[in-house]
Amino acid sequence: MQAYLVRRAITFVITAWLAASIAFATLLVIPGDPARIILGFDASPEAVAALERQLGLDLPPLVRYGQWLSDLARLDLGTSLVYQMPVGQLIRERLPVTLPLTAMALAIAVAIGVPLGLFAATRRGGAADLLAIAFAQAGIATPSFWLGIFLILIFAVRLRWLPAGGFTPWTQDPERTLLSLILPAVALGASRAASLTRIVRSSALEVLSADFVRTARAKGVPEGRVIRRHVLRNALVAVSTVIALEVGQLLAGAIIIESVFALPGLGALVLNAVSNRDFPLVQGIVICLAAGILVLSLITDVLYAYLDPRIRYS
Repeated sequence: MQAYLVRRAITFVITAWLAASIAFATLLVIPGDPARIILGFDASPEAVAALERQLGLDLPPLVRYGQWLSDLARLDLGTSLVYQMPVGQLIRERLPVTLPLTAMALAIAVAIGVPLGLFAATRRGGAADLLAIAFAQAGIATPSFWLGIFLILIFAVRLRWLPAGGFTPWTQDPERTLLSLILPAVALGASRAASLTRIVRSSALEVLSADFVRTARAKGVPEGRVIRRHVLRNALVAVSTVIALEVGQLLAGAIIIESVFALPGLGALVLNAVSNRDFPLVQGIVICLAAGILVLSLITDVLYAYLDPRIRYS
């Protein structure tokens, strides 16, 4: 097990470095001059050149890359070109919006997808199975932003049960803050729940055909116990990896959903940073998101090895 963890830790470091390098290189080829955007397109060439020297944008790319990696090794994400604030501070201010939204969406996806997929697998070919498949197909085909607009029209405009958008800080009114995240979390988690339903169903069907399940049934083990102790646990071995990948999909989808519901999270911040060519801010957000996903993947790999001892020795 120790050797397995060491290999995963080395892979984690290499992947994090590659993600950082790709983020840096990608922004170099994006057209647009940050200094000219900050000063305005009517600014004189002298003023633009002076601001570029001040921001270090006149340095060769390799020099800037080396400085950026050096700062990153000290956990310094740099300073935003537009906000003139530390990138880390800007990200920390937006996390109380994006993290709860992602967590709620993931909880909704798991709470719907896992039971529904397992229920459909145990009733293969029946009406319940067909309905579950239809739900999965419809959920995957429905864009999250369209579902978000539909939810606003129904539950905010017509029924007036929930806020249509906006965000109240947690310290001011936690109840209203939680209510403001329900609709975007449902819109974000619905498609992930549909995808998870299909995966759980396929994994459970494979386990249900295994010899140990037939043996347990032949011994007279109650069906509910067979499903809980044998089918569900073994199906979750494959599903656990998928759930970690779902987090990445949710973080990517949060960018659009936060715009639909006017939430001041990382999605709105990264869109503003890209439009203003705020390279340090975009790089910092990408690195933080990539690091979060890698940490979750590492945790999932450890859990994967725990659920299936064959993996840790492979």
